[in-house]
Amino acid sequence: MKSKQIARLILRIILVVGLVVLGFTAIAFLPGSIEGSYQGSMVTTCGCDGRSFINLRDNRIVTYFTAHPPAWLTGRYEKRSDGGLDMFMQNLRADEPETLFMKAYPRLLITKFVGQSDGEVYWCWKWPLFGVTKEAYKSQEISSMVLEREGSMKRLIYDHDFRLIRREVKIGPNQWAEQVAAARPASAP
Repeated sequence: MKSKQIARLILRIILVVGLVVLGFTAIAFLPGSIEGSYQGSMVTTCGCDGRSFINLRDNRIVTYFTAHPPAWLTGRYEKRSDGGLDMFMQNLRADEPETLFMKAYPRLLITKFVGQSDGEVYWCWKWPLFGVTKEAYKSQEISSMVLEREGSMKRLIYDHDFRLIRREVKIGPNQWAEQVAAARPASAP
């Protein structure tokens, strides 16, 4: 008799766990927005000990590396009428158009990313920011670099809220100098 009670208890626990997993999965796939932070195989990594993640907000794609600032303005995204998104990578050269590199299909807690060149599919969960990722998100400046026609390299540095902080020009290997006020263009790109 006791073994029947144990078997029923185990069956009930399995049933409850199964229902919770099924419910969570159903909630994860409800319609949602793309805005959020993503980690995983889709995100660019480097050889350092830090963590990397991308943050999508305000129609911009920003890549963060916790071990070495600044964050990089990687590109932008546009919403399509079908609910999906087109993601464009910012090109390094000023005279080249941006490149469509991925399509995204957002849900509440998970997003399907499809590579434009190879059709590879990435399912990525939205991750809450905490610890070192939250610190990087709140404290790092965001950099955007462009190679001008005359061969000079320029970068724009933004704060966390995408307000322009300064403009810099490359003056030598790994050397950047803030542009003087007279050389600044009238409007930011």
